Amino acid sequence: MTVVYLIPAVAIAAWLVWRLIMGSGATVDCAALEAELKGSNPPVLVDVRTESEFKGGHIPGAINVPLDRLGEIIVSAGPRDSDIVVYCHSGMRSGNAQKKLAGMGYSRVRNLRGGIAGWRGKVVR
Repeated sequence: MTVVYLIPAVAIAAWLVWRLIMGSGATVDCAALEAELKGSNPPVLVDVRTESEFKGGHIPGAINVPLDRLGEIIVSAGPRDSDIVVYCHSGMRSGNAQKKLAGMGYSRVRNLRGGIAGWRGKVVR
């Protein structure tokens, strides 16, 4: 394979991996979320990592609903038209959570781009 064919193939592969990680739903970046959390009507913030990851540090105000227990969010997040932001470490699990929640009828779910790994705000334990 020549370099002429290799470069586009690598670019396409990188794009596919990025789409897999980020999903196809709505996202929010860390700076925008930080501003929203300080506002008068902040979104419901859902950390879909494991309980031990959550205890190791999470964004203030987040509730922990691990991805494998996502069905329990009906009690935690409120009405299905609630503004919800999901996050994990990097964005992959929360992308899956976003898709699951959409399938459960939640219409306003966004994924935190870059997950908590990209978060520069306060973290609580």
